[in-house]
Amino acid sequence: PEWRRIFELQKKIYEIPGYIAQDKVWAWTRDHFMKDQTIAMRAAWLANMVGPLEELRQQGVDFNWDIVPVPNFDDQLGKTREAQIHSVSINSQSKHKDEAFQVLEELLSDEGQRIIARNGRVPAIVNPGLEKEYGLDIPVLEGKSVQNVFIGQPLQEHYAHPYESEISVRLTEAAEDLAINGLDVNSAIRKAEEAINKDVGTLRTTLGDLK
Repeated sequence: PEWRRIFELQKKIYEIPGYIAQDKVWAWTRDHFMKDQTIAMRAAWLANMVGPLEELRQQGVDFNWDIVPVPNFDDQLGKTREAQIHSVSINSQSKHKDEAFQVLEELLSDEGQRIIARNGRVPAIVNPGLEKEYGLDIPVLEGKSVQNVFIGQPLQEHYAHPYESEISVRLTEAAEDLAINGLDVNSAIRKAEEAINKDVGTLRTTLGDLK
C-alpha cells in the first residue's frame, strides 16, 4: 500500500503540464531547477544544492528561490526524509589511532562544528546555537529561510539490504514508465515487481542468500 501511494502521487506529478517535455525530456534535475528554471520545486539534499547555488551566484546568475520544509503526506506531517550522513571513522588498521581520535575530537568540538555549520553543512551535534549560525559564511544563503532546514524529525535510516543497490534501478525504470511510457500505476508496479523478483533470483545465485 505504501508503494502504491507513492506511485500514485508520482503519476499525478508527471501529469502536470510541462513536467514532461514534448521530446520526452524528464525535467527534474538540479540544472532544470537552477539553470533552466523550468521546475518550481526540487526536494534535494542540501549538500547537493548549496555549493552549486553559490557557484551560480559567483557567475552572476541570480533568481528567486528559498528553502522550505520537505512536503509530506498528511499522516506524516512533522517528519522529513532520512538524514544523509557523511561519516568520518578511524581505520582499525591505523597505526595512529590516538592522533586520528584527536582529529575527531576537534571536528566534533563546538568550534569545529561551528565552522561546518557556517559553511552550509548541518552540524552533527545538537546545539541550537549552531543552528542559528547555519550558512552565515555562504553568501548565496543570505536572506534565505535557512531555519526551515531544521524543521521536521528525520525518519530513521532504513536498513540497506545487500541487494538494494542492484535492484533500485527498477524503481527508476518504473518512474520512467509512469512519466514517459504511459503505463498506469498497476502496470508499472507489476512490471517492477516482476523485474525485481527476477533480479533477486539471479542475485541469490551469484551472491548468496544475504540478509
